[in-house]
Amino acid sequence: MLHNREKVSSAGIIMPSQESYVAGAGYQRDVLWELERWGESEILPFLKPVEKMWQPQDLLPDPTAEGFFEEVRELRMRSRDLPDEYIVCLVGNTITEEALPTYQSSMYRFLGTCSDDKMSAWARWARSWTAEENRHGDLLHKYLYLSGKVDMQMVEKTIHYLIQSGMVWTSCVCVYVCNVCM
Repeated sequence: MLHNREKVSSAGIIMPSQESYVAGAGYQRDVLWELERWGESEILPFLKPVEKMWQPQDLLPDPTAEGFFEEVRELRMRSRDLPDEYIVCLVGNTITEEALPTYQSSMYRFLGTCSDDKMSAWARWARSWTAEENRHGDLLHKYLYLSGKVDMQMVEKTIHYLIQSGMVWTSCVCVYVCNVCM
């Protein structure tokens, strides 16, 4: 039975009202702080050092190499027959990835960034996740640029509009909904 301040999400999850989120946000953050040691021991070990991670340039023609232009021609030949639907998905994903600073800010809002003496495990995870996702965006952006298949100025304007507009997370005042249910 739903209370008058609850509604059912499109995923069938019972969601409290906005007022309930705000009122309960402190308790939810307390739960995350209680899980801080667990995050330190169980989540952070999965983070790799930057030196051991792939970088976008590892998967693209090396601009310092003698055969750079030939590699770009090969990339263009391989991409020329990609269906428009694939290109649309790549552009959409690129635009989404470019809004990462907004997503990271939102995560900080709920996870907390620092205690008085150190950054929380959740904040370190959020920063690492953002860096990981940023590599995806860099790779997609460079690939689309090198492929010559899209109007990159329009893609870049769209990204600019997205970031300039910002985001209002009216449905995400709740730690649990933002990080588990959505």
